[in-house]
This record gives sequence, C-alpha cells and structure tokens, in this order.
Amino acid sequence: MLVMKVLLAVFVFVTMCFATSVTISGTVTDTGGGAISGAAVKLEKGGQTATTDANGSFILSGNSAVIKGKTSQALSRTQSIFINNGLLYVNLQEKSAVDIVAYNLQGKNVSTIHETLGAGMHYIPLHNKGTGVYFYKVKTGNNELVVKNYSIGKVLQGAWASAPNTLSSSTLEKHAEAQDTIDDVIAVTKDGYLDFRMEVTNPDTSGMAIKMIVSAGNVTDQDGNVYQTVKIGNQIWTTENLRVTKYNDGTGIPLDTPKVNSMIPTTPKYCYYDNTASVDSIRKYGALYNWYVVATKKLAPVGWHVPDTADWNELENFLIANGYNSDSTTTGNKIAQSLQAKTDWRPDPYDSGAVEYDLTGNNRSGFSALPGGYLYNSMFTNLKYTGHFWTATEYDTSNAYNLSLGGAVSLDRYHNNKSMGCSIRLLKD
Repeated sequence: MLVMKVLLAVFVFVTMCFATSVTISGTVTDTGGGAISGAAVKLEKGGQTATTDANGSFILSGNSAVIKGKTSQALSRTQSIFINNGLLYVNLQEKSAVDIVAYNLQGKNVSTIHETLGAGMHYIPLHNKGTGVYFYKVKTGNNELVVKNYSIGKVLQGAWASAPNTLSSSTLEKHAEAQDTIDDVIAVTKDGYLDFRMEVTNPDTSGMAIKMIVSAGNVTDQDGNVYQTVKIGNQIWTTENLRVTKYNDGTGIPLDTPKVNSMIPTTPKYCYYDNTASVDSIRKYGALYNWYVVATKKLAPVGWHVPDTADWNELENFLIANGYNSDSTTTGNKIAQSLQAKTDWRPDPYDSGAVEYDLTGNNRSGFSALPGGYLYNSMFTNLKYTGHFWTATEYDTSNAYNLSLGGAVSLDRYHNNKSMGCSIRLLKD
C-alpha cells in the first residue's frame, strides 16, 4: 500500500504523455488563399509524410509516437522515445545509460535491457515475447517512463518514477492512460515559397490551415550556404541566421571557442553556441559573431550588407503601419510576434509571470527569427529564449547597436559591448 501511495504521488507531479497513432489533416494555401498543390508535408520527428493534392489538402497518419513531458520541459525538449515494429527508438541529447524493463499484463518482469548510448537517435530491438500487451519501463538519466505496447505496434502513454519488480496490471494501466500529446514539428516545403515549420502537440488534428509566404529567392554565402529570403515592404531580408566562416575576399574569420573566464577578444571572431559541433544546430541557429567582424564590412556576399539601425527602423515602421502588431493596431511597437518563428521560442525561465508561448500566430512577416541566444563575457546564455542581432551602427568606441527579440511584445534596441556574440541577418542592397 505504501508503494502504491508513493507511485500515485509521483504520478501527479511528473505525468508525461506518449502519443499513439497520428492523424493530422489540413490545407496548404498561399497568403491570398490560393491552393498550393505538390507541397511536401512532413512531421519531422514522427516521420509521416504527404503531398498536397490539387486542392492543397493533405493527411498525415501513422503509428509512430513521440513523447512530450507535461511538467518537465527539459525532458520533452531533449528526448524522444517511441516504439515501432519491435524497435524502441530513443533520441538523446547527451550520453546516457538507458535501462528497459519489460512487464507482461500480469505485472511480471519478463526481460531487462541495459545500454549506454551517446547523443543522437538509437534503436534497440525489444525481446520477442509473442502476442499480447507489454509495458516497458524506460529509464534515461534521472527520468523513468512507462510505455504500453501491443504486439501490433500500437503505443499508449504514461509516466512514473519508481516501481518494484512486479506490478499489478491496474497500476500499470493507470500510469499508461493519459491524454495523447505529441512534441513534433510539421514542415511544409514547396519551390517558390518560404519553408514552413510549426510546432504541433495534438496527434488528432483536422482542418489545419497552413499559409505559405512567397520566397524572394535565395542568396549564397562564401562557404556555399544557401539562405532563403523574404520581401518585407521594399526590403529583402535573409530568413536564416548567418553561418559563414569566410569574408567575401576569401580569407577565414577566426573561430573562437570561449570558456568561462577566458580572455574576451577585441579582434574579429565568431563562435557557435556552447561551442557546438552539431551540424543541425549550426544550420538552425547560425553562428554568433562579435561586432569587430561586422566592422570589417567584408562579411556579406556582393550585393548584400549587414543592416544598420536605419534599415531596422524601416522594417519596424513598415510592420507597424501595415498591421503586423500583435493586436493588429498601427501604433506602437508590438511587432515581435510577427518576426518570431513558429518553433523553438520558450518563455523566460526566470520570469515568474511567464506563460507558455502560443506560437501559432507567429511569423506573419516571414522573417522567421529564432532564439539563438548570445555570448557575453565568455558565457553563452538564453538559447530558446531570446534572439539578438547586430546592426552595422556603432554606438561609441566600445559599444554597438543590436536588436533583441524575446520576453517582450516589441522589437527592442540596445547598445552592447562589441565583444558580445550575436546573430546576424543580411539585407539586400
């Protein structure tokens, strides 16, 4: 009885959800409502794919599942676990021991697997125990989860934190029954349009209306990286953070690998957040540059430049005047939401009044800003919470202007030390 009380108490505080089958349908149109056929639609984690028909309609369906923690954002944003065709898929952000204990419907421990795995996606063959219902307790690091799996591959959901070697089936069922929730991103691509990405949490969604924004073409940097661009007013901006490692004369930009208390550079340097070597992370968030790189005026490819404060003012004024404020007014600076992407943004963890962002209304401008964080005094901070962008405008001998998104409804301007590492967007001449 004491064990049961402990289990129920833990369940209340750490409940997590595991998605089962996915059925998501909707239409893809341009901003004027015209149907877009032949667009590729995909759930990035689940792997389901579809192509829009002549009416722009699509349906995504399948049995793979992705977990999402209700109260533990750290787990939900770092790990994915699902069972498909006899394999347990585990996506880890860092090296971790993985323990899997299988129980039958009577609650008896029928198998145990122990693996130590590095960061990334792994699949572990589950023991073939014949037909029936089995529960798998999966432990990674300090987190323990329960997944219910049928012999046909259907996965239900639930979570718990500790258990004896034998459990009653009713106890397992209680911890495996919860509302299905997924933690995934729906991605839509079509030539001539900006790539569309939006977080989805409901595995059973119909009537999704996806509007794609026309692309203004692509630009290629000195490393061969290709960036999409968008026209906003009379300006054409890149929709991704710069990640180039060479100047436009072909010489390399020195790479910095800052550590706490390391010397703060006063010469041109770039780095990656947390000194990551992840290709996916670098492609998503780009590089962080100090302002001394901007001052060389050799960062952008021919025909492009790092925008100055006047360029950013023009963007801000256009968005306000044309109803891009979050409340649709045409006065005051409330344009942050129209600039921020529909993925990855999270509320400030140090703000007690912060609430989970509703990202569905984001990115009406197509600017697609991501929260790439920044480097300050050799410390990386605020990935997922803020995005900071250098301007080409100097404030004084030690500081320069940058723009900030995150934690406010406005696009905010600051002046910071030139050694700070910020993201950079480019503007067409």
